[in-house]
Amino acid sequence: MLIKLPTDVRATISKKFGGYKIIETQTVERFDEKLFLYEVHLEDVKEVLKTLFDENGTLVSQSSKPKKRT
Repeated sequence: MLIKLPTDVRATISKKFGGYKIIETQTVERFDEKLFLYEVHLEDVKEVLKTLFDENGTLVSQSSKPKKRT
């Protein structure tokens, strides 16, 4: 599923993850916070990244796993 990402989030992705392709996006709303977070899954030829950004485009967390070979 792809949702429209805020401009600041897209700018951070372009700057930090230029060689990656967006494969999935979703919004996350935390119970204890009032702001929305944006979970973005990115991939390149070697790995898949799961990233989390706040509304201002700040990278909150990032994890990666090797891309499965087919």
